[in-house]
Amino acid sequence: MALEIDGPLLARSHVAADRATLDEPRANSVPAHEGHAGGVSSPSPLGLTAADAATLLGVSESHFYSLHKTGRLGPLPVRMGRAVRWPRQELVEWFHAGSPPRSRWQAMRRGNRR
Repeated sequence: MALEIDGPLLARSHVAADRATLDEPRANSVPAHEGHAGGVSSPSPLGLTAADAATLLGVSESHFYSLHKTGRLGPLPVRMGRAVRWPRQELVEWFHAGSPPRSRWQAMRRGNRR
């Protein structure tokens, strides 16, 4: 009878120890990307898919594409082969600048580079 009780208790104590180890912050760990399930550590991507960029801006993916198509989305995407990504930092800067249309955004960016 004691063996039946010890088995599950022993198993539960190992699970608790494993969870405690996973919950401990590591000095050299990279923050988990919010898009990954299960808390898998990975750096935040520099380029975002349209879906991720739309989520970042708080709009639907179809509205994001509409903004891009009509020139109301300032940042242009970067193409890497067949992959299309929008630069995360530029999207954030564009948003904080008041979300100007592309023509004004590009002029602002050219002015900052001089």
